[in-house]
Amino acid sequence: MRTAKILNVSNQEPCDDPDSFFTGPQCTVVKLEAVNCSLEEFMEWFLLSDRGDPFCHTEGGMVDIGGSMIDLRKGSCITVTFDEWFPQYLNLLVARAKSDIDRLTQKALDSLDLPKTYND
Repeated sequence: MRTAKILNVSNQEPCDDPDSFFTGPQCTVVKLEAVNCSLEEFMEWFLLSDRGDPFCHTEGGMVDIGGSMIDLRKGSCITVTFDEWFPQYLNLLVARAKSDIDRLTQKALDSLDLPKTYND
């Protein structure tokens, strides 16, 4: 189990004011403190979990870019269990292996220098 505590939550919106210029999309910036692991270890598990989909990792925390349903109040904790993370990790490894196989297959076919055919 890996846990992080929410230290601060702020909303960021596009703004053309020179003092707070920001051209990115509207998002919620969440500053975290890891409780029982490093922040990198927490983010590794969290971003692979189902709840991590609308987030991306930033230095010191994460950004909610998709309107998550997680309680993002200052002081609350987010916990990711091994059972949440591991199946997603296996899926990632399978996807990477399939991609590698596709790449190697295409490289092998290209090396045969066969005439190109197209199916209609």
